[in-house]
Amino acid sequence: MNVHIIGIAGKATSALAHMFLKKGWNVSGSDINVYPPNSTYLEKIGVKISSPYNADNLKPGTDLVVVGGNALIVDPHNPEFEKAKVLHIKTVSYPEVLGEYVVKDESIVVAGNFGKGTISGAIVHVLSQLHQDPSYMVGGQMVGYEESLVSSQGKWSVVEGDEYPVPPMTSEPPQSKFFYYKPKYLVLTSAEWDHYDQFPT
Repeated sequence: MNVHIIGIAGKATSALAHMFLKKGWNVSGSDINVYPPNSTYLEKIGVKISSPYNADNLKPGTDLVVVGGNALIVDPHNPEFEKAKVLHIKTVSYPEVLGEYVVKDESIVVAGNFGKGTISGAIVHVLSQLHQDPSYMVGGQMVGYEESLVSSQGKWSVVEGDEYPVPPMTSEPPQSKFFYYKPKYLVLTSAEWDHYDQFPT
């Protein structure tokens, strides 16, 4: 399988690239702001970054296109995104990928204003110590864990539930990312009005 990640040089999307590599996929990607440590990380795992965005970066035989968080905010008519639509290549957002490849039947989602990463990391550590082999996505770097994104064979998953909306890929109003994570167990750390630029009311 061949996957192309638009906006690959972010922390989350570079970790996603590594996840696909470990599944045996061929990974390509592009971005406009490419700098360490994420560029160094991608180079280390053997992923070449194309820059800037260009329709020619999307190669024949691509099976899946993943759109990173800011790619369509920077340019709603991103040339690679537009080419993928013309070629009818399956195109998904980052949270949709997590929903398909990371979220498991025993799904724990940690949402709220504060402490999501710390609590998510603690749950991952407990499940790992219990030999449950959880899949997980944690926004920060956990002490003692090399990866922040893992797709495993266990029945448990832990996802830090980001409330920011997905990229505007269709004419439908975008949903917050945590709606894609299908929690069986929700940990709500707090709830108050935040991110006024995204949620004005």
